[in-house]
Amino acid sequence: MLLTSRYNADAAIALYTSSDLKTWEAQEPIYTADKPLNFEVPDWVSFNNGQAIIYSDQNNNERDVKYLVKNEDIWVPGRYPSLDGEFYYAGRTPSSPTQTLMFGWVAHKNTRSNIGSADFGGDLAIHQVSMTESGELAVSIPEQYLSALATPIDENAQTQSAQTNNNNSLLVSPGNQVLLGSNNKINRLHFSISSEDTDNRFGLIFPAYEESKQTARIEINTATETATFYFGDSFTQSSSNITLTPELEGKPLFNREEDLTQHIAGFEFFCGGYNTLQAHGFTNLTGDLSKLDGGWWGADVNNNIGERVFSSFADGYDEDGTALGWIGYSATGKMDSPSFVISQQYINFKIGGGSNQFDHPKATAVVLIVDGKVVRSQSGKNTQPDENNKLTMQWTTWDVEEFIGKTAFIQFIDLHNDDGSDNSLAYLLADEFRAAALPAVLGEQPEPTSESRIDSQVIVPINLQQGVTVDLLLQPESGYGTAYINDFRALTFRLYDLDKRQVGIYSKQGTLNISEMSRFAEATKP
Repeated sequence: MLLTSRYNADAAIALYTSSDLKTWEAQEPIYTADKPLNFEVPDWVSFNNGQAIIYSDQNNNERDVKYLVKNEDIWVPGRYPSLDGEFYYAGRTPSSPTQTLMFGWVAHKNTRSNIGSADFGGDLAIHQVSMTESGELAVSIPEQYLSALATPIDENAQTQSAQTNNNNSLLVSPGNQVLLGSNNKINRLHFSISSEDTDNRFGLIFPAYEESKQTARIEINTATETATFYFGDSFTQSSSNITLTPELEGKPLFNREEDLTQHIAGFEFFCGGYNTLQAHGFTNLTGDLSKLDGGWWGADVNNNIGERVFSSFADGYDEDGTALGWIGYSATGKMDSPSFVISQQYINFKIGGGSNQFDHPKATAVVLIVDGKVVRSQSGKNTQPDENNKLTMQWTTWDVEEFIGKTAFIQFIDLHNDDGSDNSLAYLLADEFRAAALPAVLGEQPEPTSESRIDSQVIVPINLQQGVTVDLLLQPESGYGTAYINDFRALTFRLYDLDKRQVGIYSKQGTLNISEMSRFAEATKP
C-alpha cells in the first residue's frame, strides 16, 4: 500500500506491506524530496516492460502529475517527470490487460472566467498511459476517443497566410498562420509538423472573437523543450525559466567570417598590434579603440569567462607599430560588432564599468542597433574595483523577440575621458555576447495579467526535423481541451469559450511544413 506523508521533514511516498491485509508494517520510504507540501494520490502501475509510480505534486510552481521509475533499487523521477501541466491533477490509473488509462481533474477557474486563477474541483479528463521501450511513461489520446471522433469535418481554412505545396501540405513562415472555424461540439484536430530549421517557436492559436477577450495560445519552443498555454501575444518569463549557465546557453551572437571558430563574441583574441579589433571583424572604430591590441586579461576581472574580455582601456600600438604601452581610462571611442540576424528571443552578455547611458555626453554603454536605430541599451553598474583591484561585470539580458529575423549589430561606446567631471567610472567592460532561448537575468516584470500570465506548461522533447504529431482534443461543452504532443506528453488547458473560438496553427520562429491536417467529430446519430 502506498501513502503520502512526511519523513524527516521531507515530503514522502511511503510503502506499507501486509501479509493478511489486517496488520500493516511501514517500510523505508520509496521516495522523499525537500518540499514544504505533501505529495498526493500515489499509484503503483505495472506495464509489460516495467513499473512506475504516478503521483500528484501540489507544491508551488510544480503542481502537476509526475512519475517515478526504478533505477536498479532506487525510485527516481523520470527524465521528463511531468505528464501534463498544472491544470490536470489527482490522476488515478485503472488498467485492463490491454490498456492503462489515467483519470484526472481539470481544475476550474475562480468565477468560471478564463482570467481567473485555478480552483479546486473541475471536470474529469482521461489520458492513455504507456511505457516506452526506453522505460519512460508516455501520455496519448485514448483509443476510445480516436474511434469515437473519426468522422471528418469538411471545412476549409477560413484564414490562411501560408503556401500550399504540391503534396497539399502547407508551408507556414514566421508571423503567419492557418485558421479553422469554431465548433461547439466535441472535436479533434490532428496534424503533423516538420521543419528544416533547428530553432522553432510555433503552436496552436485560439484568437479573440471580440474586443474584451484575449487571444489564447499553446506555444511550443524547441530550444527550451516546453509547451506553454497562455493568453496574449507573448508571455512573461518566470524565475524558473532563467538559464543557470548563460555562458553555455545558445550560441555566440556574432562571428568573424574569416574564422567562424574564433570566439570574437567573447573577445578571445590578442595580436599585439595596431587595429587588432578591426582585423577581427569589428568596424567603424573611432578614437583610441583602433590602438587596442585585443581583449583585456580576464584574470583581472571577477567571475571572468575565458582568458579575455573587451575593455576600452588596454595596452596599445600606434599606426606605425610603435608600442604605446598602457592606454588608460582616459581612452575614448566607438566601434561596431559584425552584423548578425536576431534568431532567438534573448541576447545575454556581461557588462561592467561606468553607468552613464548611451545618450550621455560621457557615455559608457553597449547598444543594439536595428534599422539604424538604438532599440536596446545597457551600461555598467559603476561597481568599483575590489580590495584586490579586480574589476567586476554582471550578466544582463535583452528581450529582443520583436526583432527576430532582423539584421542588427552591437555598438560599443566609451566617450568618458576620465576628466573627473562626474562620479561615473570612465571605462566600459563587456564580454560573452550570446543569442539564447533563455534569459541570464530577468528585467523588471509587469504584474501578472490575463495577457501575460502562463496558465500551464509541460516539458516535452521536440525534434521537428524528425517530425511532430499533435492531436488536439477540444471539449467546448465542458470548456477545456488537451493537446497530445508526439503521443508522449499532454497539455490540458481551461478555456470556457472554446465554442466561440477559431483554432489554428501559427509560426513565430522558423518555417513549418504542416501535413495530414484533419478535423474529426462524432458520427451523426440516425
